[in-house]
Amino acid sequence: MLTSLHTWRKIMYPLIGVLILIVFALSLYETYVTNFGRDPSSAVGVPAVSGVLPRDDQRGAYVQLKLGADPRFPSSLVQLFDSDTPGIFTADETVQLDGPAIDAVIVSQSTIDQDASQYRVYAVGQETQETTAQRMNNGRMIRIQPKSGLWAPGSYVVDVPSGGMFDTSRTYYTFTVK
Repeated sequence: MLTSLHTWRKIMYPLIGVLILIVFALSLYETYVTNFGRDPSSAVGVPAVSGVLPRDDQRGAYVQLKLGADPRFPSSLVQLFDSDTPGIFTADETVQLDGPAIDAVIVSQSTIDQDASQYRVYAVGQETQETTAQRMNNGRMIRIQPKSGLWAPGSYVVDVPSGGMFDTSRTYYTFTVK
């Protein structure tokens, strides 16, 4: 009995020590990635259907670019990441787009409210720019663009209702115009 316990200790103690070192090394790597790694992008290019619109099953806010305006986004459609708190992404962390390349902002939800004023796109810290809104795709999308057709440089917030009839919560998306 004493010999088998001695053999077990000779095998298990070094194995446990190696496992502890592996866990420690992984925690150091996680700390490095979390604190010093690149921040994730706040937007991603997505496939589009004809007419440069999101597919029917895709929900969220998108920046619709003019065809071929930005080689980073071959579909000319950029999906923005959402947040329930405005200002989560700084101007440096948001997708940077040229003003002349942007056509409109598209919001896709299961239903779009009849009151289009609930869907807002505005530049942070600048004068309010008048926008036009057009409901599309049987009331599941709304297309928002400045009345002037020009996107002024600045950091923009897309502010949309996200709750139901009795829920006043909102969802925010951001992008930056150079």
